[in-house]
Amino acid sequence: RVGSRGSELGRMKYVSTRGGDEATFAEAIARGYARDGGLYMPEHVPQITLKDLEEWKHHSFALLCEEIIALFLENEVPRSDLRPLMTRCFVGFADSSVVPLKHLAGGG
Repeated sequence: RVGSRGSELGRMKYVSTRGGDEATFAEAIARGYARDGGLYMPEHVPQITLKDLEEWKHHSFALLCEEIIALFLENEVPRSDLRPLMTRCFVGFADSSVVPLKHLAGGG
């Protein structure tokens, strides 16, 4: 089976910075450090298309985070679990947009 963005079995692989280990997301989280002492990094950086950006431009900060993080999880954490996690991460921020954008004087 191929994942939505082309990875085998729909799961992103995480590889050690030292090159001697690989893991799924769940394995990398459970282990912390790679078995060879390195840090886990995604095997590849998912591509974000102009269509994705168009669809996401009006998302809340939590929903935008969900979309981006989901690219790195590729079905390993169901969206039904991911969405409440992302929502809870940003509860209690002083501004409802979490990261408000403000235009600077002079258009800069």
